[in-house]
Amino acid sequence: MNYKTLKDDLTFKYVFSHEDILKDFIDSFLDFMGLNYKMIFNDSKIQNYMLPNNMEVKGFFGDIVVTLNNGSIISLEMYKGTFTKREYKKSLSYLHKLSIEQMKPGEDNYEKIKKVIGISFMQGNFRRINKEIVNSYSFREEITEKVIDEGDIELYLVRYDLVPKRRTKKEKRFIKWLRMINAKDIEELEKIGKGDKIMENSIRVVKEWTKESSKNGLENYIHKIEFESEERGAKIATKKRNIEIAKNMLNKNMDVKDIIEITGLSKKQIMNLI
Repeated sequence: MNYKTLKDDLTFKYVFSHEDILKDFIDSFLDFMGLNYKMIFNDSKIQNYMLPNNMEVKGFFGDIVVTLNNGSIISLEMYKGTFTKREYKKSLSYLHKLSIEQMKPGEDNYEKIKKVIGISFMQGNFRRINKEIVNSYSFREEITEKVIDEGDIELYLVRYDLVPKRRTKKEKRFIKWLRMINAKDIEELEKIGKGDKIMENSIRVVKEWTKESSKNGLENYIHKIEFESEERGAKIATKKRNIEIAKNMLNKNMDVKDIIEITGLSKKQIMNLI
């Protein structure tokens, strides 16, 4: 069977829509960048449309959307080919959309808007300036010689084509994930992920995805994923509500044990809110 790889955007989206795999992946990126945050929940979808009369127009902002425990939002986007001006514009439009849509129509509480971070996985040296494995960019407006704001939108261009295939002793976990993404076939995936529970699970999902999409047709399998996404969305909504309840209870100095019993959150999740 001709198995798909993680560079295929639909495969990437389906594999990382599994929360345990996604959490490990995101946390490895945050650790690699030296950021002291953790993923708390995610919202992943297969497809969404902006215009009801034009079903060819994709309106969803990125492949996977993640919220961190500091409120920041991460949008993951997989580009199988070379990153060009078109892909840059596409990524930027998704990030602005995520920033704007944090407020409901008619709201004017702009202070509540959280930082939006885009992580675009790609290959090639865009504009001859992204020469590292992870290249960080910010968008800011400058008047005269002073910076008004560092900006609430950031973009990371991650070049999986620069990741060496051979593992080193001090290799960060995120680099290992990038080697998984850059694998050319299922055999290389299995070699990289051997003995790693989370990565072996991701390989199992790749095989499941390939088999089901080949047997039933991609369209039917997408319906299945969308159904799973709706169920996951309901769980996410409940978790969001419990987090807000926990925050209010902490503000009232209520006992952590009582908060655990009422919200169902773990002690670790509650302590991350302090």
